Amino acid sequence: MSASVEIERRGADVLDELEPLWLTLKNHHGACTPDQAIHDDATSWAQRREEYAHWVAEEGSFFLVARAAGRPVGYALVILHAGSPTWIEPRRFAVVQDLAVASDQQGNGVGRALLDHVHDESGCDVVELAVLSANESALRFYERLGFERRVETLRRTRQ
Repeated sequence: MSASVEIERRGADVLDELEPLWLTLKNHHGACTPDQAIHDDATSWAQRREEYAHWVAEEGSFFLVARAAGRPVGYALVILHAGSPTWIEPRRFAVVQDLAVASDQQGNGVGRALLDHVHDESGCDVVELAVLSANESALRFYERLGFERRVETLRRTRQ
């Protein structure tokens, strides 16, 4: 990772700075699923911004924002969970709701640094995230970092 990238923990005050990064992620998701129509940028950001404001207001939730020369170049939204009613461990875990990195910073270690910081900032040993099954590059990236497949999400469309 570039030495000029710094990561900071933030709350809802950073929301408006994240729009370009969200749109990079949203458009990448669209490229991974070309058979599905996606929202225009304004509609998508309005919906995601509202969701982010709700999620980051939850106790313990936060954004990690990576900056280069003061410009946001990546972020992770982290939501803490108290544990599972099924499994004893982990008693507490962090979920990365979204991880976004600016196109010009991909491959520079920003995503890895953000994920490493999730453990430190959340105080959790276990971190979970979801990935589109069609996003093969992201799946390989996360698996290189030690993430393991644990849950499969299935979808059926009414015919």
